[in-house]
Amino acid sequence: MKYICRVSARKLISIVIYLIIAIQGFTEDAITQGKKLLLNNQPDKAVPLFYEAMAEEKDNPKINLYLGVCYISLGKYAEAEQQLLAGKSKDTTGSYLYSYNLGNVYFLQSRFTEAEEAYTASLAARRAYPPAVLNRANTYIKLEQYPQALEDYKFYLNLDPATSQRQAIQRMVSLLESEQREAEMIRMQEEARRLAEEAERKAAEDRYKKLQDEINANLQSVDNASSLSVGSDETLDYSEDYNLE
Repeated sequence: MKYICRVSARKLISIVIYLIIAIQGFTEDAITQGKKLLLNNQPDKAVPLFYEAMAEEKDNPKINLYLGVCYISLGKYAEAEQQLLAGKSKDTTGSYLYSYNLGNVYFLQSRFTEAEEAYTASLAARRAYPPAVLNRANTYIKLEQYPQALEDYKFYLNLDPATSQRQAIQRMVSLLESEQREAEMIRMQEEARRLAEEAERKAAEDRYKKLQDEINANLQSVDNASSLSVGSDETLDYSEDYNLE
């Protein structure tokens, strides 16, 4: 009987230890469960768990990040922006993640200028963060800033050469390079046209100047003829004097 009591005591101790660990790890479990639900595309079920965790860890900025991502998935962009800005203000070391997701919030609302600024802020905090590079490239396309988009797409392929989107991005790079060559050709044609027009204008100015010089020269000749006429009149005067004698 004593042996049975000793075994029961061990079991009781094990149960108590398990309960202590479970109670201490409650908040962590809520976050973990919420993350699993989020990864399984169940953001609506993850949100209550993250708020439950926030009640225990108000100063944990990662909870704001997870809530922001949940709200993005749910299409609640105002709530997402609020959570991401709140988390970013508390988490300077991980600011690139909040900026990146803020960029996603703005992009999904067609606020492309703000999206570009957010992705750039993310890359300023962490230069080689592939998702921000790719999404900023897509944003540049929307803004019709094709040279910048081309640069980012190439940079992304260098950062993540094994990406599953490699073929699609390479096609985009080829299109943009073709567009760049065509734009350069158009620019050169425009420059050639401008130079030709400039040359024609200069030639026209030279022809006009030459004509003006010729006109002025002819006018000078007319002035000389007038002087000779005065001389003729003076000669007539002398003739009249001669006749009187």
